[in-house]
Amino acid sequence: MYEFLLVRQNSNGSLRPRAVTGAAKEFGTSTRTVQRLWKKAIASLQNGCLVAALSPNRKGRCGRKKKELDEQAVRAVPLSKRKTIRSLADALKIPSSTLFDRLKEKKLRRHSSSVRPLLTESNKQARVEYCKAAILPASITAGEPTFKEFNDVVHVDEKWFYLTEESTSFYMLPDEPEPDRKVKSKRFITKVMFLAAVGRPRPGFDGKIGIWPFVEKVAAKRNGAFNEMPPQSLNNCFLSYQQCMIEVLRLNGDNNYKLKHMGKNKLLKQGLLPRSLKLPQELADRIFPPQVHEV
Repeated sequence: MYEFLLVRQNSNGSLRPRAVTGAAKEFGTSTRTVQRLWKKAIASLQNGCLVAALSPNRKGRCGRKKKELDEQAVRAVPLSKRKTIRSLADALKIPSSTLFDRLKEKKLRRHSSSVRPLLTESNKQARVEYCKAAILPASITAGEPTFKEFNDVVHVDEKWFYLTEESTSFYMLPDEPEPDRKVKSKRFITKVMFLAAVGRPRPGFDGKIGIWPFVEKVAAKRNGAFNEMPPQSLNNCFLSYQQCMIEVLRLNGDNNYKLKHMGKNKLLKQGLLPRSLKLPQELADRIFPPQVHEV
C-alpha cells in the first residue's frame, strides 16, 4: 500500500487527488487506514529513519490465543452428555465454537453408535462353529485355511410390510376431498411379504435359483430407479461375508468388530481379487493348531 502511494506522490511530498481512495479500493480497506499508514511513514522519515517504519505497534504474540482442548476433561464427561456439541460444551464449560474448531482440526470425531445383539456364551460358540464349518477341510490339512466359494449356498430373507398405516398424514390442496381409507380391522391390517434369495454369481450362472412361486419378478430399486444389482457388487458382498467370519473367529464369536476396507475395486482392476479369503496366519495357528506327530 505504501508503494502504491509513493508512485502517486507529488514533487512537494503531497499525494495526488484520489490517491487515498484509490489505495483503499485497491486493497479493500478504509480511507482512514490508508491515511494512518501514510502519516506513520512520513513521521518516521522526518524522525531520521532511512526507510519508512511500517511495522505494527504490537509486540510479542498478539491476537486471540488458541483454546486447547483438555482431553482428560473430555474423557471425564459421561457419554450421555456427549450426544451433541452443545451438551458437551456445557459439560466442559467452554463455548460451542471452540469444540467446532477442534472438530475441524480432527481433534474430535463424530461416532454413530448402534446397538448389537447380546450374545450368550452358547451363541458365541455356535457362531465360531458355523464359521469353522465354512472353511475347506482340504485347506486346513494343507496348513492354509481358506473359506469355501459359496457357489452352492443361497441366502434367503423375508420382510413383512403393512399395506397401510392406522394413522398417517398427507399434504393436500384445500379443495381436494379427504381420502377414504378402510380396513376390516385396525388390529389386523393386511401385510405383504417380500422374499429375497441371494446366490453368488459365477460363470455360466443363468440367475435361476430353484423354483419360486412368484407372482411378478421386478428388479431391485436403487437411487430412485429400478435396476438390477451389478454381479460384481453382489460378488463383493460374499467377500465381505467372509471378512465378517474372520472377525468372528478372531473375537471368539463376539460381534464387536468393524470391517476394514479391502479395496475390492482396486484389486479387481489389477486382476488380484480372490474368490475366497484365507485366514491370517496367527489366527489360523490359534484356531487350527498344527498337528505334532510322534516319531
